[in-house]
Amino acid sequence: MPASWTGRRRYHTNSADEPVTRGPDHLLIVSHVLARLHQGEVYLQGGFGRHLDAFADRAARVTILTCAQRVDQAPDEYRLRAGNVTVVPLPAYGGGGRLRRYGRMMRVAFAALLRLPPLMKSADVLHPRLPSAVGMVGAVLSRSFRGPVVYYMAGDWGAALRAKGHPFARLLAGILDPTLRWMVRNGHCFAAGDAVARVIGGGDGVTAVMTTALDSSHVLDADAVADRARRDPRLMLFVGAVWKMKGAHHFVNAVPMLRERHP
Repeated sequence: MPASWTGRRRYHTNSADEPVTRGPDHLLIVSHVLARLHQGEVYLQGGFGRHLDAFADRAARVTILTCAQRVDQAPDEYRLRAGNVTVVPLPAYGGGGRLRRYGRMMRVAFAALLRLPPLMKSADVLHPRLPSAVGMVGAVLSRSFRGPVVYYMAGDWGAALRAKGHPFARLLAGILDPTLRWMVRNGHCFAAGDAVARVIGGGDGVTAVMTTALDSSHVLDADAVADRARRDPRLMLFVGAVWKMKGAHHFVNAVPMLRERHP
């Protein structure tokens, strides 16, 4: 963490007034990623869960303000290992038709607006995750937060809106891009890859990071993968949840183009 982030209760320093390796006493994460709660355990989407476990190793305690639901059976998702994480639940807004989903999204954003300010009073670091209805609330309120703010930009909302082709969606995208840049201007922003970092404006306040919790050690040695691709590039592997937002359908649609250009 930057030395400028040291402060009251925020980062303990040594005698040379330099930050030590341990992190904040209380890290507050604002997100929409659905947490499923079962018998005292927290289950999350894999990538977010692994990142959260990594955060929890560096903080005394972590609070997540996110959508949550209690389930009767343990879900087939990543089980959070850390014991210092508390979930403050918001209602889930997924499912249903488009209008119903947007209505739920507004309800979740309003609930976040009510619950977030009291949590911010005890937080040392505020960490809104974007794009997200809940994260947008956290990003707006971060302008009044006196501690360090760390944003994570997981995707390009503007590009997703423009791809719809509707004039209103394109207008909204034109408004959204500068708004997001304004939001992250008072803190440091981590972006999922170089392309998203450029959308946010780049510069010293934006850092592009790896876009997945998996690396070559989880799959195959990188050299072996490259050698296999050179020898017989017929097998393609997609690792991830088959959600529309992951863009797997774009890959499927691109296969005929690949076969035409690279038979």
